Amino acid sequence: MASYNLKLAFEQFTQADSVKTKKRLSTTLKFVLKQYVLPLWKGQKYKDREIESHFEGCLAKISIEEFRHPPLIEDVVAHKLQALVTDGKLKRGTADNYRSALNKFIKWMQSQDWYLEAVGTENVEAESSPFKSRDLRTARKRQKRTRVKIFDFYPVKIPLRLERQIEAGPDELKVEDFGVQLQHKFQQRQWRLPTTGLRCFYLLKPELFQETPSNSSLEKQVKDLVDDIHQFLWWKRIVRQQSLDQLDLVDITNPDLLSEFTAWGHDKRRCLRNGAAGVLSFALKVSQWLYHLNSSDLFLQDIEELNLLSEMFKENFTTKSTPAKDSNHVVLEEYLSIEECEKILLELRQDCEPNDVRGLPRTHRAIMLSWQRYLISGLTYYSGLHPAEIRQLKIQQLIFKEDIGDCVVIYLDFQECTWQSRHVLLPKFIVADLNDWMTIWRNRVNPKHDFVFFSLGANNNLDTEGQPLDSTAVNAILSRAIYKHSGKMLAPSILRRFAALRLVPLSLLSKSLLHEMLEIDLSNTSSTKGIKNFFSQILLRDRIIRDLGLSFNDFTED
Repeated sequence: MASYNLKLAFEQFTQADSVKTKKRLSTTLKFVLKQYVLPLWKGQKYKDREIESHFEGCLAKISIEEFRHPPLIEDVVAHKLQALVTDGKLKRGTADNYRSALNKFIKWMQSQDWYLEAVGTENVEAESSPFKSRDLRTARKRQKRTRVKIFDFYPVKIPLRLERQIEAGPDELKVEDFGVQLQHKFQQRQWRLPTTGLRCFYLLKPELFQETPSNSSLEKQVKDLVDDIHQFLWWKRIVRQQSLDQLDLVDITNPDLLSEFTAWGHDKRRCLRNGAAGVLSFALKVSQWLYHLNSSDLFLQDIEELNLLSEMFKENFTTKSTPAKDSNHVVLEEYLSIEECEKILLELRQDCEPNDVRGLPRTHRAIMLSWQRYLISGLTYYSGLHPAEIRQLKIQQLIFKEDIGDCVVIYLDFQECTWQSRHVLLPKFIVADLNDWMTIWRNRVNPKHDFVFFSLGANNNLDTEGQPLDSTAVNAILSRAIYKHSGKMLAPSILRRFAALRLVPLSLLSKSLLHEMLEIDLSNTSSTKGIKNFFSQILLRDRIIRDLGLSFNDFTED
């Protein structure tokens, strides 16, 4: 409803069940609206003195469409607050509270059924357009926020007949549940329409999903398929501005519409799952369901529409899978250099300080989270342990042997596990920090097991505190550490690549072996054991010399 104004939205928000119990949120939001939002229309809608004396009347003069018209109000207010913080006129914590209250209000509005009609299509597109920033980390975060808006913020209502086509059980669909044009098309060809809903059809025929193997369960794959369908219908309804009566599942099998949808997703959203291949994949699934009663072939190869989509999918997949001509091409965002890794570890160590950047004391739990993130990342980088090995690492398995230069030899005893026991070299500062963790910080929780690392619970659930970590949790810790301090979303295994420079069999540490390691041919990937060919030979030589505490003269003599 285009006439919906800010006053009605504010009243509904303050009466919401999730807000009633948070009186401070309503008070803070009212102050932000009065102090930072309403003055933007001062002189156009009302006078300055009216904001204080007739607050609700001023809110009523601002429509939702005007409120959400670019530039986005949350960005304007954020810039104002940042300027006040920079000038020392406002504390950072207070500014964060103001910004949080406004964002919660806007997010609540975006979740309401009336929001799409009230705000208008152009403003919706402006809200969801991808942000651009010179800072990679900020751009990643904003792009991630954009991805969520498709379903969470802008759900589309679909006609009842489409809901029945998706959700109906076996033999529950009738001819009347399909559009008139589709009925006419099938009658001309003397074809039969599906009698089972799309979701139930694939749950009863799981073999049709085997052509695209996945680790997800069948229910999860079917749910993703339905989400993709809703995303396409959202695009037709909002972007192409078609009425509800014009929405139809058969449009998903239209190659021209699919190409337009894919182009829009790439240009506007940059968030369609798997790009064009993903779009064609769910279009194939809809085609299989739509035409399966009219084919005498097990794989539906006698259906022309399905064959056309299959060819498009194969062509797209082949193009995507073709390697680049330049085999030495490296996308910088997909890798970390040694300097970047060490910078990450340095910043992770700095995060372990007892006070935050404002000089205020941090909680013990926050400090322990930082210590654990730093030590898990350091062990992965220096020793090459797998996440599962780190998860199963116990105190009694850490056997300290001897010092070599600025490193310490540690024997990891995995005899009770399925992992191979071995010697590793760790820098002395990592060993010292590991000792501090086990003797000081770990005892604050006093878990009922011998694992070195463990869960510290969540902000909203501390019941898991002290429980052993699983491999997924370790991977998540590493991924967040990499992303926070490099702005790159990479697999945790990226840190383990450099551990090959340190996994040295101690029984073979001799000058002849060191000569052999220094003369290693990096172009021969079989002899480098995972070291990428873009690491220079000089870098490898210097790293071995430094980590073993030796000088280059020790093995340049004959």
